Amino acid sequence: MGEAQGILLEMAVLSMNTQQTSTPIVQVNNLEVMYNGAIRALNGVSIVVPPGGFVSVLGANGAGKTSLVRAITGNLGVVGGAITEGSVLFEGQDVTSASSRSIVKLGVGQVPEGRLVFARLSVEENLLCGAATRTDKEAMAADMERVWKLFPQIASRRKEQAGWLSGGEQQMVAVGRAIMTSPRLLILDEMSLGLGPLVVREIFELLVRLNREEGLSVLMIEQNAR
Repeated sequence: MGEAQGILLEMAVLSMNTQQTSTPIVQVNNLEVMYNGAIRALNGVSIVVPPGGFVSVLGANGAGKTSLVRAITGNLGVVGGAITEGSVLFEGQDVTSASSRSIVKLGVGQVPEGRLVFARLSVEENLLCGAATRTDKEAMAADMERVWKLFPQIASRRKEQAGWLSGGEQQMVAVGRAIMTSPRLLILDEMSLGLGPLVVREIFELLVRLNREEGLSVLMIEQNAR
């Protein structure tokens, strides 16, 4: 992995009620990430996602985009990484050293690179995995119905194993699973990877709608600038 000095940041705030003076939903300050104490993956990276904002981080393979996601979501330790400089704030709260579980509870949902659905579990069981930290059963049931309405293609296959779905349908499951965390910030890592342009457009338009109509903050990590 190379130093991420060449990451390109493009921010478009799509929600009309965003206030520039509001506390950012997430703020990354001068971040440095190392793997195994020897490999620097990020060097001095800073980004801000405002409440109701839609931010895209664009960069080539090896630029450090996934390391940035891991730093924000508390998953660096799983792969031998660590934040060695800088900080990550969620709504003003320092979460630099927080666990991934506690970060999910704060309201961060993630769609990982490669989808990573649980192939042997049903579509419905995959969605329930997204709600693992929740105890509000009525709201969980309402969110489940919401996902079925957002993605009717997978609603009709809710009892089937997720591994049998197409790549586009698995991505819908992954987005639905993230929605089941009841997020205020949704992070998508390489959403378009391996998908046809029509599927990418459909999911992207859904994200824009959730951002505009519900004020969901979105951080999209992508190679696909278009």
